[in-house]
Amino acid sequence: MTRRNKIILLNLFWFIVIAILSYRMPLYNDDYLHSTSFVSGDDITGIGMILPSVKEYYNIWGGRALSMFFIQLMLYLPRWVYALCNGGVYIAVIYAAYRYLTVNGSKEAVSEYGYEIVSLLSLGMWFFMPDFAEVVIWPTGSVTYLWMHLFILLFGFLYYKDYFTPDSDKGGDTPGIPVRIAITAGTVILGFCAGLSAEASACALGFALFLYVIGMLRGHRRIRIDKWLGIISFLAGFGMLMLAPGNRVRTSVTVEETEAGAGIFTLMFHRVGRETFYLLLFLTVPAAICLMLYVMSKKERTGFKTVLEDICSGYAPFFMLLSVISVYVMTFPSGFANRIYQFPLIMLLIAAGQAVVSLLGSDTMAPDKHAALRKGIRIFIVIMLIAVITEIVAGSLFAAQAGTFFDRQMLYYHYDDLSVQGLLPGNGINGN
Repeated sequence: MTRRNKIILLNLFWFIVIAILSYRMPLYNDDYLHSTSFVSGDDITGIGMILPSVKEYYNIWGGRALSMFFIQLMLYLPRWVYALCNGGVYIAVIYAAYRYLTVNGSKEAVSEYGYEIVSLLSLGMWFFMPDFAEVVIWPTGSVTYLWMHLFILLFGFLYYKDYFTPDSDKGGDTPGIPVRIAITAGTVILGFCAGLSAEASACALGFALFLYVIGMLRGHRRIRIDKWLGIISFLAGFGMLMLAPGNRVRTSVTVEETEAGAGIFTLMFHRVGRETFYLLLFLTVPAAICLMLYVMSKKERTGFKTVLEDICSGYAPFFMLLSVISVYVMTFPSGFANRIYQFPLIMLLIAAGQAVVSLLGSDTMAPDKHAALRKGIRIFIVIMLIAVITEIVAGSLFAAQAGTFFDRQMLYYHYDDLSVQGLLPGNGINGN
């Protein structure tokens, strides 16, 4: 079987898995609220009710107008539509992460070992995703995070590729005016959607775009008009997200309820501790694997200077940095949820993927060791895929017997453990 057919079958497997789990996921918590109009409180009975509802949501609750539009649309349409769309988005996120590896790495290794790399990315998404069900198969959560992160990954890739692919390597004839207009329009629309996506990950993208502009200017390289317009559009979408009237209303209520009487130093100290606690809780294992692979991929001794150079060259530490940034920007808002750790995990998976590409494409490894490494990776993939199937079958049977749904979690502790429960609340000093 060819590598392409293997990747197609792998994507089909994950599409079916996510689509079935999404279809079987019942309405849960916020879904009931989002199935109704924010204007009247009535059930949404027509697509024409969605835009006025989203407008009202933007004014009274929050800035995530784009995700709310898709949430209310998916909840209105038959469930099978959401299931198919969500399965497709899940595959698209994995492929978008894979595309980053094709830019700043060995193209030969990426092409030769594409099946292994995509397999490891998809397994990392499955086994290490914090609150998997909430951000992957739950309608409100998946649209708010998984779908919005797809916009961010796609838009960011345009700039990542533009910066790290020299003009001489791009090839092809200069596109005509109609094509350039279409490219510019697509970049502007995608940029606006990325800015209007999710606060934490959009902040990380904004930082990456800042580095892009600085790097291009320092290298005396011209930034094309479509890229400038894309950045402006991103900033417009981000401003719309952050400056929504509903954000001020919700923030004032949250602060009054959970942070009354807390000094600014105490408050910020608590929040930094909160972010650090959950960062270590959810991402210690994937971060450790990522760091181990990165060190193994380096031929020379790894020091601070090497790490700094790799950040500037867009290698693994660059994505690790974006991962950390997307976590600690949550120090500033009062709200907090474990769901924000999806984007940091994706960044860590890209970083780990780059290290794997370097290892598999290494020309210093002995042929027998290289063959053994590849064989070991393939065996590992097969074992893990069997574990995935076993988990789904066993979990689904148990859920059916218990009259509930298959709720996949990645946990290091039990929620009912009194020694952990409420150790660090999500909001403020006394909140939950």
